[in-house]
Amino acid sequence: LVRSQGLAKSGADDDNDGIDGEARAWLDGAGFEFMYFFELMKDMLKREAARKEDLALAATGLRPRGRGRRRSKPKTADELQYEIEIEALTAIAMNASSPLLPRIQELLRASLDQENPMRPLRILDVGSGPFSMIGFHFADAEVQVDATDIFGCEYGQIRGDLGIEFPNQAAPRPVATEDLHKVYGENAFDLVYCSNSLDHMRDPVKGLSAILKVVKPGKPVLLVHRPNVGVLNNYSGFHHWNLDSEAGTGRFLLWRPDFPTFHLEAVHLDLGQTMLDQGIPLVDVRTRIYWDNEGNDQVEAILWKAGTSSSS
Repeated sequence: LVRSQGLAKSGADDDNDGIDGEARAWLDGAGFEFMYFFELMKDMLKREAARKEDLALAATGLRPRGRGRRRSKPKTADELQYEIEIEALTAIAMNASSPLLPRIQELLRASLDQENPMRPLRILDVGSGPFSMIGFHFADAEVQVDATDIFGCEYGQIRGDLGIEFPNQAAPRPVATEDLHKVYGENAFDLVYCSNSLDHMRDPVKGLSAILKVVKPGKPVLLVHRPNVGVLNNYSGFHHWNLDSEAGTGRFLLWRPDFPTFHLEAVHLDLGQTMLDQGIPLVDVRTRIYWDNEGNDQVEAILWKAGTSSSS
């Protein structure tokens, strides 16, 4: 990882391992991510086992597990919400026939090729974590879902240790977002989705540039993130950046202040304009703030790449 990401620097400032201070602070977030997903997948395994047991009991006419049993202490609202989230994740990620997220389906329909609307579509889930959570089935056309994550190898080991299985499409390929165009070539996907990942990268500008290179002309990139997670997490671990929609203008902002504790320098960018300045053709950038089903605010950005859709 250190070699592939160029984290080793000459004259590293506070370590003897050749990794500079900002990179070290970023890498420190990996342990938290691995533990979070390890516990999440353990709970998904429990939920899937309970589902299978309920089905087996129902087939015999017996009462499904948990019904009629007393619980000594009522569940809290947070516990109930977490159970709902685990059930939803399990239903989507472990089922090869689960439908794509509604927002993805909406954008696919808006960008279908009129000359060949039923041709197979290719979708990329960037920074997916240990498994893709976007679904796999689209009623209007055949779809292929590819997933990538810089920690794809590590997540694969965690899945193996737990013995948890996902559809083949759900498992991420170990690719750094900044290198997407080197792996897949340009103009390869009909839609690129990225959620809670762009603001985890060491260089979101390079990451977004690569994302826009691999999406086809006339096709959308859908970005969904919690706004200003750097502020919320005091810039620790992977949270070195903030993404936001500027009030009044709707500009898609990437920013952070000077934060010497983690060797961070101040940045304030309009990402749409930054991409145009780099020669990446965009025809439209739209943002909005909304509240998801779990009560969290999200900033959504849809970037449409300029050009005409082809049937290839």
